[in-house]
Amino acid sequence: MIQTGTELMLGGVWTDVSHRVRTASDMSGTRGRSSWGSEPDPAKYVFSLDNRDGAFSQGYPLSPYYRQLRRNTPVRIFAPATTSHLEILDTTGTVTTPHQAALNIAGDLDLRVEVDINLMDVAANQTIIGKWSATPGERQWLLHVYDGYLRFSFTNASGVASQAFQSVSSFGGSVLRVTFDADNGNGGFTVQFWQADDWSGQWTAVSRPLVGNVLDGVLPTTSGPLTIGVINPTATPDQLPWIGYGHRFQVRRGIKGPVVADLDFRDVPAGATTFTDLAGLPWTLSGGAQVVRRDYRFHGEVSEWPSETDRGDRDSYVTVTAQSMKRRLDTGRDPLKSVLARRVPGYGPRAYWSLEEGTDASRAYSPIDGVRPMTALNMDFAAESTMPASAALPTVNTQNGAVTSRLSGQLPAGGSTTGWSVYWVYRLNSQPSDYASYMSIQGTGTVRDWRLQISSAGSRILGYDANGAAAVSQTIATGSDLFNQWILMRFYASQSGGTVNYGIVWKDIGGDAATVTGSYAGTLGQITSVGSPPNGWNALVDGLALGHLSVWDAISTEAYANPALYGDVLLGYAGEFAIDRIGRLARENNIPVQIRGKRLAGERVGAQAVDTFLNCVRSATTADGGIFLDQRRRPGFLYIAPAALQNQTPKLELTYTQPGHVIGIFKPVNDDQALENDSTVQRQGGSSGRYERTEGPQNVNPPESDEDGIGRYAKQVTLNVYSDDQCEGLATWRVHLGTWDAARFPTLTVDAGAIVDQLPEVADLDVGHVIKLTGVPTKTSFDDLYLLVQGYTETRSRTRWLITFNCVPYGPWVTAVCGLDRTDTTGSTLAAAATATAGTLLVTSEAALWATTAQFPDDFPMDIVVDGERMTLTGVDDTSNPQTFHVTRSVNGVVKEQPEGARVALFKEPFTALTE
Repeated sequence: MIQTGTELMLGGVWTDVSHRVRTASDMSGTRGRSSWGSEPDPAKYVFSLDNRDGAFSQGYPLSPYYRQLRRNTPVRIFAPATTSHLEILDTTGTVTTPHQAALNIAGDLDLRVEVDINLMDVAANQTIIGKWSATPGERQWLLHVYDGYLRFSFTNASGVASQAFQSVSSFGGSVLRVTFDADNGNGGFTVQFWQADDWSGQWTAVSRPLVGNVLDGVLPTTSGPLTIGVINPTATPDQLPWIGYGHRFQVRRGIKGPVVADLDFRDVPAGATTFTDLAGLPWTLSGGAQVVRRDYRFHGEVSEWPSETDRGDRDSYVTVTAQSMKRRLDTGRDPLKSVLARRVPGYGPRAYWSLEEGTDASRAYSPIDGVRPMTALNMDFAAESTMPASAALPTVNTQNGAVTSRLSGQLPAGGSTTGWSVYWVYRLNSQPSDYASYMSIQGTGTVRDWRLQISSAGSRILGYDANGAAAVSQTIATGSDLFNQWILMRFYASQSGGTVNYGIVWKDIGGDAATVTGSYAGTLGQITSVGSPPNGWNALVDGLALGHLSVWDAISTEAYANPALYGDVLLGYAGEFAIDRIGRLARENNIPVQIRGKRLAGERVGAQAVDTFLNCVRSATTADGGIFLDQRRRPGFLYIAPAALQNQTPKLELTYTQPGHVIGIFKPVNDDQALENDSTVQRQGGSSGRYERTEGPQNVNPPESDEDGIGRYAKQVTLNVYSDDQCEGLATWRVHLGTWDAARFPTLTVDAGAIVDQLPEVADLDVGHVIKLTGVPTKTSFDDLYLLVQGYTETRSRTRWLITFNCVPYGPWVTAVCGLDRTDTTGSTLAAAATATAGTLLVTSEAALWATTAQFPDDFPMDIVVDGERMTLTGVDDTSNPQTFHVTRSVNGVVKEQPEGARVALFKEPFTALTE
């Protein structure tokens, strides 16, 4: 019997309802996408629940789940697994081992962990593992995640804590490693984060070496335990255990040193509360930590409970269609605010108005508590939409002076009298013939009214006192670069004794900045209002667009600044990598997203649109070419970047003739559904790039004039990429995928219940993994098949578990590795016919000659393909055309005479990937 568990989150507790699932009908689930290029639908599971007692009738007061069955009730479905894992259910769950001398590592350290947790949770200070307790003298080192960063903390011998941190979006593997060099030989320490796809440890650095200047040794400990999921309420915020799943944890004394703690939960019995690890350490589980032996197949939500009852009221059931949170997010379609409207309030301004109102607005809302809306008169709201980091902004419309435009933002009482600043963005396309004010700031100090003015001749700062006399008058030579583009402005002032120092900063958005300063004798005072001059704007600034006006109790803020890890904030983060955008959006919206890939690989994306979370993510993933889908083992999403798809080792190997390995019809499809031999990629708002295949398999030439031609299959796509330079490369990659000369195998069905010896591999297989299929009938293929999984549908009943995988050929994703692949076999053909058993061939090449055995002896043997016959090339003679090839024939079972002109190529040609 194929057992399946079903749990609902009722009253905040996972409640087992497996006994109510009707086994007479199948459970079925889908995940991923149907083919390459399509978008994954929300993951879905369908099953029926026994409702004869009304347990699943909403509003039925006698139901044991009364008032607990709500829309979007969380549900999870699992099957028994052959291995265990650690599951921490709440912030009380920990796993500890007592202190002993071997764990007192007051020097170099090497940590390796395999966990599945929500790294994007910016609010929680999640502790992964550490020798770190609430007792200050027992805090040695800690690996934790907080505020969007992976963090390694340690305490030096003097009791001072230090920290190295790296953006969580840098980590795109399954296994995280941290190396800590306590004395790097340069008067400090070095921390580096690494990733690997599995525990075998093909490590890739996910950070540059993080170097600190602390060199005082590491604090020794005498009693504190080593803990998975440290609880430390003295931190800000509280350091608490992660919520999710853990698989392996390892601590080494020294980098690549001896293992002193080695936890592998796969072999720990389910339900165990104590166990001994592979290094001989005793461990104890407490709180919400438990060892389970489950394979989670689905996490989702139940949005409705449709009950059906027969006419005799003898039978009643609910057919549940549970779907992932993607369905809800797509249904809600709640647009995100603009980049600046989301970012600026988070930095704590005294006042802020984005001015991103609709066309019929009469005032401008402020998201800051206690700050009233700006009053407006004769403003054309939503008139200017060219600011990349903003929604449409208002413009001044004076109607040639007949009715002036006004904006006034009143600040609440209080504010700094020692230093303040005002920020805003503006665009003015025309150059005023005389000085005209474009910002006015009122306050309580010596200067009661600041007027910032601009003209074709330059700029001017005026400051009027309480009597209307000019206390400040400063003319500044500025040029035409302040016009016809977006400018970020900052005006600031601070008190220094009896002197007020002020300054004005102009920054071209996407360009450079300039600063002018001045001073006067007097007092600074507080800001009371900002906006237009009291009598409105002069007609000379008609058409002035402005927005994102903010006031700060400090002379500067990072709210408008460029964070080092991302693209330009003022350009809507244009230039950040797709992985970084997806991670940032997830953190900003507190949506769990796991990333598989490599940072600083893939495509840079353009400005972030004012759109929903999913649409903003779609824009990035489409540009990058990866797969964004629901997670299976916990609620949330998974992004598989192209770098994670390339050059994989198959996760599952099947044999065509073995029972259960291939069920039903398995046939190749040679159609033109995915063909694209002429591709044009248009940059959103920019230029385009085009690539067409004019020779070789599936080229654009008519089939009657070229044996490899199939005619033109032209496609065009618009992508939100950062630079026009990316377009041609993306078009080339699309043609590479769209002209891969191999049959498609859209589906492959496996009887998971019948493959007992490979059940763990079948259960672990997921979207983005590779299946190797051997023993395929020769009419289908003489070679093994490598299939990339795009999605799957599974059907479970009491007696069977069938999984139908949606697949595409994996060949296009086997790409060149820098420094290893250097072969171009274009235009290589047989110079003379060869018999079916000939051991030597004469080969001529239009492009570069093949490497000879004498030149590169270590490159041999290698496999080649000659018109469908796979051969092993053992040597190459001659350094001019034709070359003599020494071969072993019919490696794939194809026995045939080879004609003159037969094509010769490597068995696996290396292609250059976009993501490296």
